[in-house]
Amino acid sequence: MRNGFADEEGEAREREAADDVVDHVYLAEIQAGLQGLQWQIHLEDDGFAIGRSDFVGFDRLGLVDLRRWLYPGPLGECQSRAPEYGLDSSCEVTRIQAPLRRVVLALCRTRLREKHMSKVLLISGSPKLEGNTAQLMEECAKVIREKGVQAEIVSFADMKIESCRACGKCSEMGKCNIEDGLNGVMDKLRESQGFIVGAPVYFGTARGDVMSALQRIGYVSRNTDNFLSGKVGGAVAVARRGGQTFTLQEMLMFFLINDMIVPGSTYWNMVFGRLPGEVWKDTEGIETVRHFAANVANLVKKLHPETTN
Repeated sequence: MRNGFADEEGEAREREAADDVVDHVYLAEIQAGLQGLQWQIHLEDDGFAIGRSDFVGFDRLGLVDLRRWLYPGPLGECQSRAPEYGLDSSCEVTRIQAPLRRVVLALCRTRLREKHMSKVLLISGSPKLEGNTAQLMEECAKVIREKGVQAEIVSFADMKIESCRACGKCSEMGKCNIEDGLNGVMDKLRESQGFIVGAPVYFGTARGDVMSALQRIGYVSRNTDNFLSGKVGGAVAVARRGGQTFTLQEMLMFFLINDMIVPGSTYWNMVFGRLPGEVWKDTEGIETVRHFAANVANLVKKLHPETTN
């Protein structure tokens, strides 16, 4: 039976340690800690799935359901501390091993903190998962994260984006009538403060799927709540030899007509390369794109200081 000051002091120290972990731990370290305890974890948009590595399935937990993993103590104590973590007070307490509880607590706090951070959404418009465009978007995301802003990349490699049908149903439905995955991209974009689009150049223009996506995103925004207005971003073009200038102009029309903010760089955001990896030989192009990504992150932070990490 647990009672007395010794137990209370031990639990207090444990919670202080857990709070300290939250300030210094990263998701990779949390995942490594879980693996060390023979638990596995799969991150999701609204929470995560967690389970013993020797189990067939996972116990799927959303952020609210994490309340039952926070403390093994009395129900009232859990209820009193739940608001600190953005959870409701209907706690169901389950006794679990302390190391796992600390790790899950840190993960919960980290995910809640990330939920309120600024974010830039990047689109890799190439049909190749590891092509030059994808590699450039990864580099942009790296720079943005170094600036303390979240970055998420959506690849069109496994998607087939249809063209706008001009049906006008988005004004009634609040979303596009075509179900090809682009509505999910728009949901992510609504929650983001920045937007960068990378596209390969095909015959002097952006890849068709990229322009189809931008046209539909713009149409839904203008026919609903203008969710694009005020977002920071721009375009990046990749080609073997030429066509980047017109491709950039073509994509920038989307940003400018939708009341978005486009920061500059030290040159136009164009990089040369044909085979995957050749873009890294264009050092000036790489530095131009890196500087652009940094400008996007810095401007997002200035415009949204309340969401800066």
